[in-house]
Parts: sequence; C-alpha cells; structure tokens
Amino acid sequence: MKYQAASRAFLILGLAVAPILAGCTGWHPNGQISTMPTAELIYFDSGSADLRPDARDKIRVVAEEAKQGHFARIQVAGFTDTVGSDAVNQQLSQRRAEAVASALEAMGVSRYVIAVSWHGKSELAMRTPDNTPNPENRRVLIMMPTS
Repeated sequence: MKYQAASRAFLILGLAVAPILAGCTGWHPNGQISTMPTAELIYFDSGSADLRPDARDKIRVVAEEAKQGHFARIQVAGFTDTVGSDAVNQQLSQRRAEAVASALEAMGVSRYVIAVSWHGKSELAMRTPDNTPNPENRRVLIMMPTS
C-alpha cells in the first residue's frame, strides 16, 4: 500500500488508530512526506490534569510549528483510564484537554485554531476492565491535520 493511501485510511478510521499515529509523519498533497509529527500523545498521572515536564516539552514543539503556520487546525482530545465513575472521568478528561489547550495558548497559539473535545473512559487506548488504572489510557491526543 502506498504511503498516501495508508494516510487516507488512517484518517477515515479516526481516533481508533490515534495511538498508532502518535509521532508519525504526514503526507502532503504535493507528494512529499513531512517530518513534522501529525499527532502527539500527552500522558497524565492518575486522577490528575496537571501537565508533567515532558508534556510541556511536547506541547512547546507543537506550538512552535503552529506559530510558523504549519497547521491550520489543532485538535485536542482528552481521555481517562477506567478508574472512577463515568461522570468523574468525563470531567477529568475535559480538564486534561483544557490544560493542554491552555498551554498551547500560553505558548502563543491562537485559541481559534484549537478544537477541544473530551471522551472520558469511552475510547481506551488499552482495553481494561472497569476500575483498572492504566497509564496509556490517561492521555490527551493532539492531532495536527496537515491538509
């Protein structure tokens, strides 16, 4: 399968393959491959929406690329593991997504290009039983469409 066709297939599948896309490169209409990441994962401690130092470094890279005009839109989606109720996890995933969006804005990215969503524990990166702590599920996905 050509890189172009594979990229389109991933876009059709959406967030279901987002963990696979983290750190991947993007395809551009002129047929060249970009070395800029098209997705980035930010991980969180259990029950927390506080950004870790490594998260700030990743967000800074995205912000710099966005300020240079490489991305017209940035999608920020928050998620949780299965520990806690649906309501608590929905709120926590919102706080995580908003923390990342606020950090991008503080680093100079216009809030108008940032779309924020939150999904609680409804879209797990790693399927786990209820009330199972899992660091891979405690995340925010930043997606930067390249076209």
